Amino acid sequence: MIRLKLRDGGARRAVIIVAALTLLGLAAGIALDRIQGPRWNASTAVLLRISSVDSLLLTGQAAPVSVADQVDASALAVSQTALTRAAIELGESKGWTELGTRVSAEPAPSSHVILIKATAPDRDSAQHTADVVAATYVAIMREQLSAAAASMAPPSSPTDYAGSELQRRAQLLTGGVQPLQVFHTDKPTKLSGTQTPVTLGIVGLAAGALVVLALTFLRRTITKPREAQRLVELPAVGFDRPDGGAQASRLVHGLLDDRPDGALMVCPVDVDAEKAALELAEWTRGRSDAAQAERVQLLAEPAVAVLGTRPTPGDAAALLLVVPAGTRNQVLADAVALLAIWRPVDAVVVTT
Repeated sequence: MIRLKLRDGGARRAVIIVAALTLLGLAAGIALDRIQGPRWNASTAVLLRISSVDSLLLTGQAAPVSVADQVDASALAVSQTALTRAAIELGESKGWTELGTRVSAEPAPSSHVILIKATAPDRDSAQHTADVVAATYVAIMREQLSAAAASMAPPSSPTDYAGSELQRRAQLLTGGVQPLQVFHTDKPTKLSGTQTPVTLGIVGLAAGALVVLALTFLRRTITKPREAQRLVELPAVGFDRPDGGAQASRLVHGLLDDRPDGALMVCPVDVDAEKAALELAEWTRGRSDAAQAERVQLLAEPAVAVLGTRPTPGDAAALLLVVPAGTRNQVLADAVALLAIWRPVDAVVVTT
């Protein structure tokens, strides 16, 4: 499971990004629907009655129609060859490529049928388009069948029973038997006006989530004390808000005991870390005697601490920098460098 640790500011930005892209997707969907106007969907069914015409011609055996046969037929029905002829029949000025964006074919479940579907601005155009594409596909398959039958050699003699049988099968397939049959199953339906906005809204939501993930994983951030320690080469411990922790307790009280003179300064790494720094300061005061509690002081974020009123370096026993998990590496490095103008940081506390 992926857990994203976002600070308050980062969480707000993540929500804004996701919400903005979702709303943008919805707005684009609404605009696209208005530009396209009403749309109708119609379908024409083609029944596959024979699996392999070649096999029937040569062996006289008709194999059952399989799912693979339906898939192949669906691909052939919307192939360039079929759609090019259909586009000419329909008078499509942009040719088969534009027609292909409005026509699809798919196997119908639990049957030997493929459904050719078409979309158009009105119900009659949608049904006519689906009918023409289906009729074109059937015509192409019958032409191929006739060509195969015509290529059969005539009987070489009256006793050439094999040749006579081939001719009889060819005449049967090109005459009475219909390998493919076209019919209608459903009436044209009007597409819902909310379909495109909802779809693009979901796309926007997914895009927002991906952007947030990318920003989270591509930006180098502090998530553990040892990462802060390697970055600034200072002691670093963890602090579990609001309960604290053994490491933080040993560090804070060790500094108070070893340095009896001066204040223990607690400084947030930036403005967003002020709440975490206050919690650390209050937690430290609550676990110290009265004299030590008075020595714990809270500073403003580094820029204010350096430029504003502050104790002299000699009056500060130690300087702790509070860094919430999720802080960018550059923010921590900049804070340590800025505070060094006044007083070097003694240790870093990473809060979670």
